[in-house]
Amino acid sequence: MKEINKIAPPRTWLDYLLLWVKGIVMGTANKVPGVSGGTAALVLGFYEEFIFSLRRINAVSLKMLFTGHFKDFWHYTNMAFLLCILCGTVTSFFSISLLIDYLMEHYSVQIWAVFFGMVVGSLMHLIRKYKAWSGGTVISMLIGLFIGISAGMLDYSQGSENMIIIFLCGVISVCGMTLPGLSGSFLLMIIGNYKLLMVDSVNAVFYALKGLAVGDLSPIYDPENFNLMVVCGVFTLGTILGVITFSHILGYLLKRYPDTVVAVIIGFVAGSLGIMWPWKENMYDAVTLPTGEVSQVVVGYDPYIPSLTAIDTWGAATLILAGILMVLWVEAVGSRRSSSTQTLGK
Repeated sequence: MKEINKIAPPRTWLDYLLLWVKGIVMGTANKVPGVSGGTAALVLGFYEEFIFSLRRINAVSLKMLFTGHFKDFWHYTNMAFLLCILCGTVTSFFSISLLIDYLMEHYSVQIWAVFFGMVVGSLMHLIRKYKAWSGGTVISMLIGLFIGISAGMLDYSQGSENMIIIFLCGVISVCGMTLPGLSGSFLLMIIGNYKLLMVDSVNAVFYALKGLAVGDLSPIYDPENFNLMVVCGVFTLGTILGVITFSHILGYLLKRYPDTVVAVIIGFVAGSLGIMWPWKENMYDAVTLPTGEVSQVVVGYDPYIPSLTAIDTWGAATLILAGILMVLWVEAVGSRRSSSTQTLGK
């Protein structure tokens, strides 16, 4: 208990309100491909406490919980802190998803340009701060590069709504929460499930809750909306498992193979840039929904080179630069708190 007290100072209700706001910022960062929620936690100064508290959800704390020692469980896991961050993250998901849905539909090239710039900025930061180049780490980077390129070429459209894949996506998506510099949303975009899991399913739950508030049950009885709610639930279960287990796995890997892990990440992000290219046409295919209806869904993208004489092209290029600068600024601020990441290996 002494260790948790070192990083969890006594807090007032105003402190917890501020943690909730910080959780909103972290959740917003998690939803944007190329931006790491872990980086946001570093910038806001609660990354060390966040990782330490997650690692306290272990066999010891679970024994406390299942034997009825709820007060000990609450203090041992720093649960008040974790719940504030979680509530903030959930709040951001039910607000930012509506905005991203609108932008994806009406300003596709522009929003992809910002995302592309953010991923490039993250890659530049990772390469710049990496100092352990050697024969082994170069091979690790090339392996990551191969995986990234291969992942971008795979077709996940047929299995995107498979519940096992959705559950695994939940596990994968928390990478950005626990590892600064790696975006969980970016990984979902590579898999092809970003819009389904981070936008459509979240919006379905939002509309259902909004309907319940006014006594309207139609969103729940609507088969398509209900299916999206189930998708959101399965994804959430995967996220919960991932956020608990990944913090332990990450601590183990970074303690023993820190240079190799980062090298693989650098290669993976570089190899995956192709799928983020802003200028691309959506490729559609007819898919039969659980309701029996046939719907046109996006199953891939056909990239193209934009006209250099078009004003929109230069506008998107400006947004790419803005995305790069934004991430580099955030990472620079986060680097000032880089000592927080050292606790992963302890």
